[in-house]
Amino acid sequence: MSRVFFIDRDLGRHILPGALERAGFAIERHDLHFAPDTPDEVWIPQVASRGWVIVSGDRKILRRPQEVRALVESQARVLILVGNHAPADELASNLINTMDKIDELLDRMEPPVVVRVYRPTPRELVSQGRPGRVQPKVLKKAGLST
Repeated sequence: MSRVFFIDRDLGRHILPGALERAGFAIERHDLHFAPDTPDEVWIPQVASRGWVIVSGDRKILRRPQEVRALVESQARVLILVGNHAPADELASNLINTMDKIDELLDRMEPPVVVRVYRPTPRELVSQGRPGRVQPKVLKKAGLST
């Protein structure tokens, strides 16, 4: 299935999205569609309505009630890159390495869904092409569940 990945502004505009594009992924950048200060609860429904998969490093998005509500009501699909303090090229490599696992989860899980994407340990395994671990969460009206 061909997916479009919407890269949240917290992951940058160049390195990570560029690496994904070079790997053949369809990418949309936050700043090409929204002002930098657009609240998450405003852009989330618009992105979800286009069927795009949100890629973010903002783990707090799952703790802010207005953002969780936007994710649930819009039936969003979200990838949270855990450890977004890592270099952008490493995050991109791990996402690419782990995409088979991610695709399998996105294909079988009904939205709204959040998939946390972890890098393999030790970190050097990313450069060796090893996939990371994925942990799905299903969003429900009352909040998050596992």
